[in-house]
Amino acid sequence: MVVLKDETQLDAVFEALEALGATVTPFADPDDVRRLGEAAAGDFDLALLELTYDTMSGAELSWQLRQWCPRLPIVMVVSEIGTWDLDDLHDCGVNLIVDEAD
Repeated sequence: MVVLKDETQLDAVFEALEALGATVTPFADPDDVRRLGEAAAGDFDLALLELTYDTMSGAELSWQLRQWCPRLPIVMVVSEIGTWDLDDLHDCGVNLIVDEAD
């Protein structure tokens, strides 16, 4: 699953991953992921999230996904870490943090 609020970025990532042979389920709204719930979380091999959304933080979404599916790899893309501590993000279940600036 890819959860990016910017639909242009979401489309670009979706197309790039599909071109590599991945099956991708795109979401522009993290609340859609929450509505799917625990039953669907196990259907995914990876979650690609961002740090901030309009309705919640990526850390909150990561924590929820981790509760539903403890072994789901979670990658978070950040453009600006702000006041977040990297250890806190890892504590919320994020396995890998990718800085967009790099």
